[in-house]
Amino acid sequence: LDENSLMADAPVLDDTQIEAATATVKTLVNNYKVASIILDGYNNHATTENYAAYRTSGGGVGYDNWMRLQTYRLVESASAAVRETDRSVQVSLRVGPVWAYADTQEGGIGLSSGFQSLTDGFADTRMMVENGLADNLFVENYGSLTNTEQPFETVSQWWTSLTKDTEMQTYFILANDKVG
Repeated sequence: LDENSLMADAPVLDDTQIEAATATVKTLVNNYKVASIILDGYNNHATTENYAAYRTSGGGVGYDNWMRLQTYRLVESASAAVRETDRSVQVSLRVGPVWAYADTQEGGIGLSSGFQSLTDGFADTRMMVENGLADNLFVENYGSLTNTEQPFETVSQWWTSLTKDTEMQTYFILANDKVG
């Protein structure tokens, strides 16, 4: 979604950024033979510019809700662009290991360490999965079998329980130094 890391430096995720990312996705699908586009780099950041954009266009829904909506719109738009351009190209979504903690959000994972996509990245990755925005799910699951902060088994069970009744394929991204 973020060709040349332009959005990483962008202080605001607005319609212009979403349209640019969507155009990039269409260009990739139209000009290259690809099997899948992996959507990543969509987390949003609390900035004064984002707050000003919220006050201008989204005031009243709550800042956190508006931030999550912008992120959702970005992924939804990119997903739709792939599917409208070439239905044979799969949409894949790369997610962090923790959507939200159980003590932060009902239905969250029973952990208490690390980045939460929902609250820290303003990305409701669970809703993205539940609404079918992707064909494949790539979960960053770097914890080892003996890791107590983010155990591999806890992370993998949470995500596979979310996708078990869907046709979405779930893949886990492992850290080589923790496989053994």
